[in-house]
Amino acid sequence: MIQRIQTIYLLLAAFLMSLLFTNPIAEILVSEKLILTLWHNKIAASDAELFSQISTWPVTVLLAVIVLVELIIVFLYKNRNLQIRLSIFNLLLMFGLVGLIYYFTKHTLNNLDGIKSAFLWPVVCPMISIILNYLALKAIQKDENLVRSYDRIR
Repeated sequence: MIQRIQTIYLLLAAFLMSLLFTNPIAEILVSEKLILTLWHNKIAASDAELFSQISTWPVTVLLAVIVLVELIIVFLYKNRNLQIRLSIFNLLLMFGLVGLIYYFTKHTLNNLDGIKSAFLWPVVCPMISIILNYLALKAIQKDENLVRSYDRIR
């Protein structure tokens, strides 16, 4: 059922995660002339002559899987047990994504002897999505408990 509150939570979480496809996630200051930007698929400099791109394909794959699973969960409303399992799986993937973003940022900073790194506003999108996914999980569990209680009454 599309009108359930968990559907809104899941769609909002999928939208927030898809924002990471279009916005830079972090900036790494290596020197005064070289500032690197972490995108979902690469770490690139504003001046391509100073730095060759580093591919961050694991972030892209994990991000695509998270958004896809979020949308799959929405349409599995008749199978609440599978929805619960996929929600827990997606929560773990989101925590993995946060760790992977942190790893790529700090690893690049340390390897290039950078000065500092700064996470940009899109880095809060996975955190908010984790909360929304957790709220959806609790709402799905509440629905499942309600259906089970009706089965006991009969």
